[in-house]
Amino acid sequence: MDKVVAEVVIGALVLSLLIFIIPLYQQNSALLNTMAEKADYSEKIKEVMLPNLRDGSKCLGTDVIAAIRYYELKGGAVIRVWDMINGSCVYEGEAYDPDTYPIDPQGVFEVRIMRSDESAGIVEIEFTSMK
Repeated sequence: MDKVVAEVVIGALVLSLLIFIIPLYQQNSALLNTMAEKADYSEKIKEVMLPNLRDGSKCLGTDVIAAIRYYELKGGAVIRVWDMINGSCVYEGEAYDPDTYPIDPQGVFEVRIMRSDESAGIVEIEFTSMK
């Protein structure tokens, strides 16, 4: 009789696992998939927000500031800014601080982009003031 009761209790535990726990696991899995899709979508939006910079092109100071802010979050690239008035400044995952190194939003800069040989990803962006 004790064995029958033990088997019924074990059977009830297994059924409760099947009825309650497994659907919760599936919901968590679906939630994680949704979160991953949202993170991927927001990363794509950030990439669109980065100005379309090409090697040898010219851009405004606002584009320089946008690139600094983009690579502050993303990382992976060094930003060098050369200016006749303020000298130079290097950003490696740092936030832009206009008090430390002011960049004229209307200033025109020439863009130099250095890429990695292995991944063709951007390693360094150099902005030189055209003044």
